Amino acid sequence: MRSLFVWLLVLLPALAAPLLGYWTLAVSAVLAFFVLRSDPNASARPLVVVAVAVGLIGGAIGIASAALALATVGGLAPYAERAWLGWLALAFAGVAGTGGLLAAIYPAWATLLLAVGALFGTATISLFYIDSPYPLAALLWLIAATLALLGRRSNE
Repeated sequence: MRSLFVWLLVLLPALAAPLLGYWTLAVSAVLAFFVLRSDPNASARPLVVVAVAVGLIGGAIGIASAALALATVGGLAPYAERAWLGWLALAFAGVAGTGGLLAAIYPAWATLLLAVGALFGTATISLFYIDSPYPLAALLWLIAATLALLGRRSNE
């Protein structure tokens, strides 16, 4: 059942291609390469370390891009009435960043937090301010979630 979730996370960037651009197909290809090359008997430590690092980098990018969007256009007339979406995207970036921190200890919970933060955060920032690097953070969070699940699979 878990391998189904891993493959869903691998295919999620490809499904987002019509919204984010066809460069997301490359992210799915890289994730598929990692999944196919992962050895279930190998040590999970390198995957977990990379999952934590990528999750935290995504968290930094997500928080910075949401804060920059709020600072740049949050007070302007067309954006002020939906600034709450920017704040919500900032909160989802914090949720996903927390998931990055938890990837080494609780990989299943970390995967849930990373995926929720990536999907809902991207949706809310897109409704607030479209010119933001937040989708890059979301892709990094999906990579971290996939690596955390792969690391967990390697432990069993």
